[in-house]
Order: sequence, then C-alpha cells, then structure tokens
Amino acid sequence: ALESSVQRHLAELSAQRQGVVVQVPAERVLRLVKQDRAMTVEAFVLRAAALALGAPVGVLTDKGAVAVDASARVSEVAASIAAARANGQTTTEPLAAVLARENAEPLTNAATIVVGAPYAAVSAAGARAALDGALDALIGGGATVSAAAEPTKPTIDVRVTGADSLAAKIKGYLANPELLTL
Repeated sequence: ALESSVQRHLAELSAQRQGVVVQVPAERVLRLVKQDRAMTVEAFVLRAAALALGAPVGVLTDKGAVAVDASARVSEVAASIAAARANGQTTTEPLAAVLARENAEPLTNAATIVVGAPYAAVSAAGARAALDGALDALIGGGATVSAAAEPTKPTIDVRVTGADSLAAKIKGYLANPELLTL
C-alpha cells in the first residue's frame, strides 16, 4: 500500500512539473517581432503574464529569479529580459511568474513559463486527410503515398507550470498582440 501511495505521489509531482501547454497562434506576434527587432516573443509572453496576473514577474536565471518590469513597452521588456539573463541581481521579492528556459527546474513559489520556438502547425483536417491517403495507399497496395499535410499558420507552445489558468490567459492576450505594444 505504501508503494502505490509513493507512486501516486510521484505521478502527481511529475504532472505538476510538466504543467499545461497551450498552442498559441503566432502569426501576428511574429509579424510584430519582424517589424521591430527590439521585440521578442518571450517579451510578449511575459508582458501578457504580468497583465493577466497583475503582479510582479521575472526571469529565472542560473543564479535565481530576477525581477523584470513587464509594465513597460514590449521592446523594453525584451531588453530587461536580456539584461536580467546577462547580469541581473536575484530578488527576494515574491514573483507571481518567471520566464524560464527549456529544461529549467520549475519554481515551487511562482508559476514557471517556458516559451517554445515557433513552428508550422498542421491543421487537424490536413493531418487527417494525409493519414487517410497514406492508409488507403498502404491498404490498396499502392506504391505511392500521397503528399504530407501542408503546414498552416505558425504556432508557439507556451508551457506554464504552477498556475494552469495562466496559460489560457496568456493565449487570450496573444490573440491580439498589438494591444500589448501600447
């Protein structure tokens, strides 16, 4: 009985570490970043998190959490993120959320946000059509397989650990990224 209890607890801890992943359509965000190279996707996400939480946010570095003023313009938030990673002073101030790099250990006292690289997502209908075509070719004994599904719009995965509802809020803010630049 103790072994199953330990396994269940380890499974819960593992699920907490993985967090919630939302796929954010990134076409508009990437267009804004392309127009102004001072902006970054991470800056948009951190600004959205700060607005959603209404609380201080920061960046997780090797030294610890560094506070970042995310109430500024997105280009200034991007510069603050870079400065914090380069030589930021860790903070004792409680932060509601921190931006971390992939494979960073999530914090227990703040939501941890990881932003993935943009990729071209395939629509469910496109993937289904490509799979159906491939299965028909295999079942029918045809030597040729139809073309793969065409990628659609660019997408970014945002993983949030420690505050599941924050992921949906970030996605909502990034639906209209132009509002974050004001």
